[in-house]
Amino acid sequence: MLVNGYERSSSIVVLCGGKSLEREVSLDSGRNVVSGLKEIGFNVVSIDPKDKAWIKKLIDINPCYIFNILHGAYGEDGLMQGFLDTMGFCYSGSGVLGSAISMDKAKSKHIWANMGLSTLPFIMVDKMDKAMMEKIENSFSAPFCLKTVDGGSSIGIKKVLLL
Repeated sequence: MLVNGYERSSSIVVLCGGKSLEREVSLDSGRNVVSGLKEIGFNVVSIDPKDKAWIKKLIDINPCYIFNILHGAYGEDGLMQGFLDTMGFCYSGSGVLGSAISMDKAKSKHIWANMGLSTLPFIMVDKMDKAMMEKIENSFSAPFCLKTVDGGSSIGIKKVLLL
């Protein structure tokens, strides 16, 4: 099969697992995707980038398509997308730039705000000190959430009930 000018196998690779804090969610999602694709007749192989030989396995399979179900860092932040682009593979999801920007919550919110899209109020916290605490107290009333700028959608969220 010719894909992007390269001879490829007819296999689909599902990338799942990985090294992020969202590994278990990715593995679960990957099992579901593999099951669904096999059910409709595709030749599917699951690869976990946490395994040391994953790149060799990917190259040996030489898939026609990669379903990237990696979550969090190394999967949604543009790094995997850059690798797959460099290797000439077709894959699911956004490309390098879209992935890198969307994984960074602060960059995303600034872009949305500059385009006139509404977002919830937020403050970027680089260092927690007395001045920052006062800024937070003057800007928000409890409850509110604290979130890492580059975590997944549910990892690392802390709900603040009282100030």
